[in-house]
Amino acid sequence: MALDGAFFHGNASKASILTKKRLEERMAALDRSIAEYHAALTTNDQAEEAAVTASTPPTGADMAKKLGCLAPATRGGRRRFGNSRGQR
Repeated sequence: MALDGAFFHGNASKASILTKKRLEERMAALDRSIAEYHAALTTNDQAEEAAVTASTPPTGADMAKKLGCLAPATRGGRRRFGNSRGQR
């Protein structure tokens, strides 16, 4: 069928008809999917909260150790970026 240059094709197969039973089945499947997603989010949130409460802030000794590891990379003065002649 054509109206104003637009073509529409009919689809009246049994698979395309949405009955009350099929609609209820789809809604139940969506509800299950949403419940599973919500459960996964809740589990993830609980795991993150447990990880945050279990961790302690770094001590001064920890920070000194980390800074000590960074120090060898900065020894020898500052590096200049640019061409090989040292010009800016």
